[in-house]
Amino acid sequence: METGITLINQSSETVYLGETVSTYAYEWLIVIRMLLNMSLYTFTYQTTYTVVYTLYDFLELFYCFLWNCYKTLLNIYDKCTSEEQQYITRNAQILKSVPTHITVILANEKPSYKDLSKLILWCVASGITYLSFYDYKGILKDSEEKLQRAVEEQQRNNAHVIWHNKNCYKNGFIEKKIYVRTLSYTDGRENIVNVAKKLCEDDSVKHIDIATVDKNIKDKYVFPDPDLCLYCGKSLFLYGYPPWEIRLTEFISIKTHHSISPRTFINALYRYSKTEMRLGR
Repeated sequence: METGITLINQSSETVYLGETVSTYAYEWLIVIRMLLNMSLYTFTYQTTYTVVYTLYDFLELFYCFLWNCYKTLLNIYDKCTSEEQQYITRNAQILKSVPTHITVILANEKPSYKDLSKLILWCVASGITYLSFYDYKGILKDSEEKLQRAVEEQQRNNAHVIWHNKNCYKNGFIEKKIYVRTLSYTDGRENIVNVAKKLCEDDSVKHIDIATVDKNIKDKYVFPDPDLCLYCGKSLFLYGYPPWEIRLTEFISIKTHHSISPRTFINALYRYSKTEMRLGR
């Protein structure tokens, strides 16, 4: 039995009206469903985008707030405060002995001028007269002016820093003072070669021996041999440091000079004060 209403068109083809209506309705349902899916997708996308974008803005503002707080704290603690100097002075006074000359080997670390300036002022506070920085790459030596400016920003009136490569000595200055120099690889073994060449070219020199070379080398450096060497890193490597200066030097690791603390500096001085120099006995 055939269902629906049967119509006869002009081409004599049989058409079932019920089936035609059902087909149109199904197609409209599909279209409506697609429109609903698209509307739901658009709404979901817009909602998700709005939430994510709002969250991103919030995190960005929160990050800026934290960064500003960090910079504020950094500016406070980057400066060598009077409390730090008092802490250094108070603890250095109870030590059995304090080195006259300290040298710092930066190893592969990039110079931190603020931290190095702190070391200079801490040495002044502890009564150390000479301080050397060795950067075999020569970065610190080529940019010594930056270190000088960093010291001037934190320097107190009762301290005077005398730079080895700059004539800045104050006549009649009776307060604490320290002599500072920066060294690089050219001041090490390469300097021995340069001194030997200079002696060979000097017609007034009739005889060249170890004592002559040693005298010409020491005349250039002026500083006494370092008593204590603070080297950065876990393992000791000299990186071409002038070998004639460190025959009796005590070596202590500070791991890194970046963000160095007063406690680390005092602990190194404490370890040095406990060292016994037997000198071959």
